Amino acid sequence: MLLVGVLAAASNILVVEAGGTVYIRANDRELTDQASHVLIGQVNKVQSRWNENETLIYSNVEISVERYLKGDRQGREVTVRVLGGEVGDIGLWVSSEPSFVEGEKVQVFLRRDEGDGFRVVGGNQGKTSLSSVTLTSGSFGYSGIHWADSNIPVEYYISTTVPSTWITVIQQCFQTWEDVDGSYMNYTCMGTTAIGAPENRDDVNVVSHGYVDGPSGTLAYVNAWYDTDTKLLVETDLVFDSSETWSITEICPSDAFDVQNIGTHEAGHTLLLNDLYDPADSEETMYGYASKGENKKRTLDAGDVAGICFIYPNVHDVAITGVTVELPYNASAAYPSWNINVNVTIRNKGDFNETFNVTAYYGENGNIGTQSVTDLSPAENITLIFPWDTKGVAPCEYNYGGEQYVPYTITANATPVPDETNTADNTFINGNVTVRRFGDANGDGHVDGFDFTMLNVCWLMVYPDERYNPNADFNGDGSIDGFDYTLINLKWLTY
Repeated sequence: MLLVGVLAAASNILVVEAGGTVYIRANDRELTDQASHVLIGQVNKVQSRWNENETLIYSNVEISVERYLKGDRQGREVTVRVLGGEVGDIGLWVSSEPSFVEGEKVQVFLRRDEGDGFRVVGGNQGKTSLSSVTLTSGSFGYSGIHWADSNIPVEYYISTTVPSTWITVIQQCFQTWEDVDGSYMNYTCMGTTAIGAPENRDDVNVVSHGYVDGPSGTLAYVNAWYDTDTKLLVETDLVFDSSETWSITEICPSDAFDVQNIGTHEAGHTLLLNDLYDPADSEETMYGYASKGENKKRTLDAGDVAGICFIYPNVHDVAITGVTVELPYNASAAYPSWNINVNVTIRNKGDFNETFNVTAYYGENGNIGTQSVTDLSPAENITLIFPWDTKGVAPCEYNYGGEQYVPYTITANATPVPDETNTADNTFINGNVTVRRFGDANGDGHVDGFDFTMLNVCWLMVYPDERYNPNADFNGDGSIDGFDYTLINLKWLTY
């Protein structure tokens, strides 16, 4: 990044990295006037810890100074304190605070904090990453933190600190993101709550209205709590600065900030989309600067849409979730010409109604049948029954070394639907069916006297008589009779 002289009144330093909120744009002179120190350096270490009451997380950022641009020298290292960070399994992301990465080269505008430490002036405007980061028009910034699907729709409350006339407008801010085609993100407003500005984590998502930093600074911000292991959100809180002049009229006056304009931007932060600061992205809702009378952030631009669709994309995805085999008469094996049912369960795991074909197979190439599924709804399950007449199916090979038949494996496959990318779950392999030779009642691979004896023991028995044995019912008609006797004679002493 080309840096124009830090005291040049006309220059504006643009932050192009993760994190942020909506600001009134400050130039370098304004930031310099507010700062006690301006310096360039490299981040050596970031250490996070709870505050005394364990309600907020702060990070101490150690910066090795390369050059002081303003202020008396404080040695070769300074410590900057920012709100947010990770301690154990919980993290806090604050949109109004800059973030730092170990090894990053930065320029920072600082003011004295308690003791020997510093705070950043102007929020994200007060920190510029001098590391190589590039954003292009139509882009989006994403932290990698997100809501679990099980928490969608995300439930939120509107604090009673918010003027009642704002409620519908705030709901519209979230609705704008919901309405994006290609994303399954959804919010539900649960009504109002007495909870005000966030003071600690309470696992309740709240929109509130309270003092932040006075006029002409941070207009609004979002606190986001998340699990550091899974990067899943557990809470987001949005705060409008009560010190600012706000408007909810359709045409925002030039002396006020538009609630829907700023609120839609901040709702994007509850998705953990980051601010954009490249002038090429100035039309995006997530552009990090705003002005009085502005309302263009009410509607999303290409980068905003790309961002939410990247994090929470609508998908086409059908899956075979189960295959089971039903043999008649509680049999453990079948013979050629038996009628078997193969049950295939399918689920629409995507977000669109889907039409496709399902085919069931036995062995490597044996086709049991194909059926069509029409307009299967999202999250809907359906079970197809494939009748399988095994007439003409070759008996399974017999493994004499293992003294057993090698069963046919049953497979089901759903044809991929248009735009489906996850096709691994379109195929399900499960269930084995053994098809024996006619007459091999005891399953030893031979048709001999042992099988004839089994036939005689259950002669003229009919299912479900307790003496009926399906292994001797070679034609699968539910009775042991002359037809079975004929079949065993035809295969007598075969191997």
